[in-house]
Amino acid sequence: MKGLLILLLGVVIWSGSLLWPDVNSWLSPTVTLAALAGLTALLSLSAVAGRLGQRRRPECCDTPPCKDIPDCTTRPATVTLSSR
Repeated sequence: MKGLLILLLGVVIWSGSLLWPDVNSWLSPTVTLAALAGLTALLSLSAVAGRLGQRRRPECCDTPPCKDIPDCTTRPATVTLSSR
């Protein structure tokens, strides 16, 4: 599957190179700056939306609404040895 994706990307890049003389004539400094500004705005909006979409763990988890939230401890699990 990964090889197919790489092959498809290669075909897309190759086909884009066939159209490059026409595309090159469209890329005036004004168009380039507008495209960069639009991409920057979309990336910023995506980052803000991703940040707002994150759920924060409440401080007190004894209340009923947050009983379903798993415990997010970062301590390693203790290893217990048992005899056979």
